[in-house]
Amino acid sequence: AKDSTEKRPSSFEPILKGVLKTLMMLKTATGSYAVTKGILLPGFLGKPDFIGQDWNYSQNKNAPGLGFVFGSQEDVRPDAIKYNWITKDTSLNSFYITTLNQALNLRATLEPVKSFKIELSAMRNLTLSHNEYYKYTPSEGIFKSYSPTETGTFSISYLTWNTHFVTDANDYSNKNFSQFVANIPRVSNILADQNPNTAGTGTPAPYGQGYGQTQQEALTGAFLAAYTGKEPSEKHTKSFMDLIPKPNWRVTYDGLSKLKFFSSFLQSLSISHGYRSVYSVNSFSMNVLYQEANGFPRTLDSAQNFIPKYDMQQVTISEQLSPLIGIDMTWKNSLQTRFEIKRDRTVTLAYTNIQVTEVRGIEYTIGLGYKFKRVTMPFKVGGTKKLSNDLTVKADVSLRDNTTILRKVIEGTNQPSAGT
Repeated sequence: AKDSTEKRPSSFEPILKGVLKTLMMLKTATGSYAVTKGILLPGFLGKPDFIGQDWNYSQNKNAPGLGFVFGSQEDVRPDAIKYNWITKDTSLNSFYITTLNQALNLRATLEPVKSFKIELSAMRNLTLSHNEYYKYTPSEGIFKSYSPTETGTFSISYLTWNTHFVTDANDYSNKNFSQFVANIPRVSNILADQNPNTAGTGTPAPYGQGYGQTQQEALTGAFLAAYTGKEPSEKHTKSFMDLIPKPNWRVTYDGLSKLKFFSSFLQSLSISHGYRSVYSVNSFSMNVLYQEANGFPRTLDSAQNFIPKYDMQQVTISEQLSPLIGIDMTWKNSLQTRFEIKRDRTVTLAYTNIQVTEVRGIEYTIGLGYKFKRVTMPFKVGGTKKLSNDLTVKADVSLRDNTTILRKVIEGTNQPSAGT
């Protein structure tokens, strides 16, 4: 007879095992977020003493204050005016500067199965500098700001794998670029629908009002949608500062050498693959003509396009598959062999001439090496003993193909300009 007290497995047991297995495949995870800020205020009248402080400048007040000395980023200009430790010399010609640096780095290592490792990484970097002249105006008897400017750089890990392997036609045209051009009116209309200040603009169809073919934000959104292989949407019209970093990866597997067949003639066999993509705004500066209403741009340029808050010279997507596939083998007889295929692509959108420059490369590498064991050096160390160590000799042969194509939006041309 069957024992009625026999325990039956819980229906939640497979789910619990699956959750635990997923959690256990995460081996390491690290992250760092660093913020560095700075203030430079010219025209200081005090005489810095111990730790940079004038301890008895005026009215028993020290200058510029302990908060400033120990890194406080609170605006010190009200105190500087109140206690008279900033010059009223109208010939002062140095910038009041505030700086901001942000650096985010995330890393994680996963091992779904033994000997199969996935290394994930993500990053975001921003530098921002605000400059202005801050000096005394005798006619008004007050301090005022003049010529404020804001400049910076930005980069973020991105994901453009979807379009990497699209090849050129015989006339050097490319589906990615054609999609970019087709996306411009679509992104333009998304931007126009978002902006309540479009009344009175005269942008011809099929473009949205105030966002013509050469408008910076319309071009940027269309570019990102095309080269990520996505449909244009509102997420492609966000400011670059609002972007979220995407994961890049490196994958390695060395479990084959542990199988009986391979272990009979190989000491080790490693297969690797790596992917890295970075979207960069190489340099941006605040548009002095920019004005906004209701949270959106409102001033137009001579082409009836809305002037964006930041003027960008160019944006770049830099992508490397390093390697696309790599195989490293060490044989039982100490011979080492290596084979790698690497691919890279750099796509730059320049706003001055509305042109996309695409540089692509592919590289094949074959490597050989040999480990000579217990090689005795022909000289003595310390005058008494000769060193004996393993000596590894390696030689690599690489073949690389580079192509540069200039793709012009307005002219609709695709022109090769360089290659090796």
